[in-house]
Amino acid sequence: MDIKMQIKGSNALIRNMRVVGSREHARAQQAMEDGAAMIIDYADTIIPLDTGALQASKANEEVQNNARVIKRDIGYGAPKAELNPKSGVHPGEYAVEQHEFPYQHAEGRSWKYLEFAVYRRAQAFIDLLRQRLKI
Repeated sequence: MDIKMQIKGSNALIRNMRVVGSREHARAQQAMEDGAAMIIDYADTIIPLDTGALQASKANEEVQNNARVIKRDIGYGAPKAELNPKSGVHPGEYAVEQHEFPYQHAEGRSWKYLEFAVYRRAQAFIDLLRQRLKI
């Protein structure tokens, strides 16, 4: 599943980041890593929780890093995750279903856990990039 979102203020941020250029690439890389962690850490607080296998299967991985693009994938159901101890099923087999269908979950836990995490942490993510890159 690939989610793309437009966050208010992100176009101006991207224009300013182009000015920063390669001299700040390492700081941008670290800011992206920290920002992605901030989002998935929030998702951990609302992800459906039964055995903890789904939550433990999280991934925050760099998939592209060059002079123009730094891209990270975050999500749940990482291939190297352990099987759910209750069902014996790999979390990747049910991560999308738990995300997309509004099943009844324990209080404070939710479907759309990644989407809600992005919404809730979008401004903090932009602020982090601006602060780290001084733009």
